[in-house]
Amino acid sequence: MTEPPAWDQGQVPIGNAHDVPNRYTRAREPIPVRARIAWATGDEQLDTLALAWTRHLVLVQLDDRRHQLRGIWLAASDVHRR
Repeated sequence: MTEPPAWDQGQVPIGNAHDVPNRYTRAREPIPVRARIAWATGDEQLDTLALAWTRHLVLVQLDDRRHQLRGIWLAASDVHRR
């Protein structure tokens, strides 16, 4: 009998992810953005949506099976409006 795959199988670390800030502002409506995701396997530019922000961080939607969460906090310099 084979062992089932680990819950994190296929997960790829993201080098430019930040912890969730204590305080942030939620967007009234999602804002179309282009975000740089620094996967351990290489950088990727992704068209996505900004959902919240602080002065220095932006929460972007991330719907990718390489990451278990549906959003990620990135530095504002890694996110640009489309």
